[in-house]
Amino acid sequence: KSKTLRDSRNMVWSVNAPWNPKRTIVIKEFKTRSILRRALDYGKPNKALRSWNGAQELLRRGLRTPTPLACLAPASASAGNTKAGYYICEAFAPAWSARDVFSAFSKGAQDFQGYSTTDWYVAIAAFLQKLHTRGVYFRDLSAGNLLARRASSGKLEFALIDTARARFYPHSLGLRLRLCDLMRLCHPLIWPSRLIFVEQYLT
Repeated sequence: KSKTLRDSRNMVWSVNAPWNPKRTIVIKEFKTRSILRRALDYGKPNKALRSWNGAQELLRRGLRTPTPLACLAPASASAGNTKAGYYICEAFAPAWSARDVFSAFSKGAQDFQGYSTTDWYVAIAAFLQKLHTRGVYFRDLSAGNLLARRASSGKLEFALIDTARARFYPHSLGLRLRLCDLMRLCHPLIWPSRLIFVEQYLT
């Protein structure tokens, strides 16, 4: 039994794990890109492999991402390659995205899933500080790529998805790269809320 989660530039769906029907895995198919896009990406690893590498490096640095299970990538990264790649991981569920959270606040909500705006802003800011201090420039930090769930302790815990574009440095990020990440994340927030959140991050 499968459920389509996204079907646009790439396709994402979830399915019960073959080895345990009570567990869910997520499969992302990186569809064949245009010949121009393949030419520009010539010599680079397939996106499925980049997703795998990015997820492994996040875990190595003590940052959460859905547990990677497999990567099926074409053997060649040539411009003429028309084979799709696949990245498979465990589902991070039940969870919400930061887009869900920020959209609710932008519509006037004072809390989301039992946590106040302050709770969310403080928790997200702390996670992003950890991310950037550990040398990760995510580059695709849209609000939909930051997932959150309630831990058994009652606290919020976060995980990043779509890890193919991430870059990793052996040092803490400077302010410019930090702000580049924050600009994408804050897009769903109205301006007054952006100021509150960014102030929390900078504090």
